[in-house]
Parts: sequence; structure tokens; C-alpha cells
Amino acid sequence: MGPDSIINHFENLTDPREDNKRHNLIDIIVITICAVICSADKWEDIKAYGIAKEEGYRRFLELPHGIPSHDTIRRVFVVFLDGLPNPTFSLPTSAPSRFAAVSRLQ
Repeated sequence: MGPDSIINHFENLTDPREDNKRHNLIDIIVITICAVICSADKWEDIKAYGIAKEEGYRRFLELPHGIPSHDTIRRVFVVFLDGLPNPTFSLPTSAPSRFAAVSRLQ
């Protein structure tokens, strides 16, 4: 699955943020998914991964204000997961546990 697949899958999500949207929701989601797949387990790790891969991300993400801070990434997911009926979900038993890690990030 390439970045276009991730973008196409999530591009129609409703952004739960009301105001002060400096970063595109899809940018935050793509960076977070890629970082978690690559073993990020803290918000700071996601930010560091984003910085390390920023040049590549700029080929397909807008990143109007660069890579979001770890606090911004955390706030977006707290608001987003809070709006879900049940923020925990089940994955097939064959799926690696890190795919469910976003809901457990510290």
C-alpha cells in the first residue's frame, strides 16, 4: 500500500477540529500511520519520523506549515478518537499489534 492508497482511504474523513487548523488532517493521519508502522510508540517519535521523512512527504502531502508538533498530533487524535463511539477497535489476529497502537500512544 502506497501513500496514495492511504490518502484515498482517509481523504473523506470529517475533521473534528473546529478552529485553528494550521495542518491538514490528512497530512497528520498519513504521517502518523507511517510512523506507527515503523514502530513509533510516542507522539514525539511520530514528530521525529515526520521530520526525518519530510522531503519525501512533500512530494504528495501539502504540509502548509511543515511537520506538525507532537502536541498538535496528539491533540488531533485525542479529539478524533474522542468522537468515535468506541475508540478501541479489533483487528484480525494476524495483524501486528502496532497497527492498533495509535489508540494507545502515550
